[in-house]
Amino acid sequence: MLQFWKINGEVLESVDINHFKTHNGDYRWQNIIELYEKHNSKHNIALIVNENKIETIVPYLDYKFKSFDRVIIYQAELFWSEFNNSEYLEKLLKDVDLPIEIIWNFFCDDPFDLDIPQYITTGVCSQITRLYLNKYEYPKLKDSWKDIKYNLISKFGRPNRQRIKLYNKLKNYDKFICSMNNFEYFEDFNENRVLPSEKGKDGDFKSWELADEDFQSICSLVVETRTSQFENSSRLVTCSEKTLKSFITRRPSILVIQPEAFGWLEKRGFRFFDFFVEKNLETICKMDTKELFDLAVSYEYIWENNLQVLRDLIQKDSNKLEEIING
Repeated sequence: MLQFWKINGEVLESVDINHFKTHNGDYRWQNIIELYEKHNSKHNIALIVNENKIETIVPYLDYKFKSFDRVIIYQAELFWSEFNNSEYLEKLLKDVDLPIEIIWNFFCDDPFDLDIPQYITTGVCSQITRLYLNKYEYPKLKDSWKDIKYNLISKFGRPNRQRIKLYNKLKNYDKFICSMNNFEYFEDFNENRVLPSEKGKDGDFKSWELADEDFQSICSLVVETRTSQFENSSRLVTCSEKTLKSFITRRPSILVIQPEAFGWLEKRGFRFFDFFVEKNLETICKMDTKELFDLAVSYEYIWENNLQVLRDLIQKDSNKLEEIING
């Protein structure tokens, strides 16, 4: 039997499968629903979906879940800034006397040395990416010229130092278009830079909907939430769905990410072309749009490869989650 629990703020509550069912086109928990439908384990399993820090669930474990054969903690969010070494986690979990397994929402394969079973997966990152894979079909780049209006697009998300720096470098180029969330924190953001196709929309639509301008741009610029994490943990590769989603587009994506993440991506088969990199952003914005388009098309085999590798990665991740539940 598989029972669901969820951390709401710092409160643990039992929920049924309907809690994760879609609303307003949001399918971010589809993997949880599929696990429920497919699982065939004979064990009495508690699956705790924790959208808070790992510390939040620890006080509940011993007294709340003693009757379960297995407790699986599904760490939905990337709270890697709160801890990044094995010693801290060992101290946190050392007194817990339960068969715990943890599904981490990290990119790296083995970031911690723990005595408990742990499964490293892109988790919610891959699920959000799969949502977009299933919902949209980008045309091949060579077939999309009629729709092209911009050389480069970036959806910066919440402002941070790196994003503001790049915005200020590129903001005056006509062939660059961008948006930024939570713009009340950034007074200099030109009219809040809402994308034209998103003006007048309300709610959390960006969580499951692409802007028209995504289909009208040759390249995309992705600036991750954090671009370094190796100061305290030499193995902790951390990215988000922003990086994975960039490969859906079948066109160049310029990634400003933790340098070590490139090795992780290349190991799995993703490929890159050294013209479409951060140092060439201004050159890309200045180029004649048709010239840039033709250059990108000439390396279309790379963008097609990356899309297929992404599809394979998402499928493997889904299979891995199913194996964990049924293991």
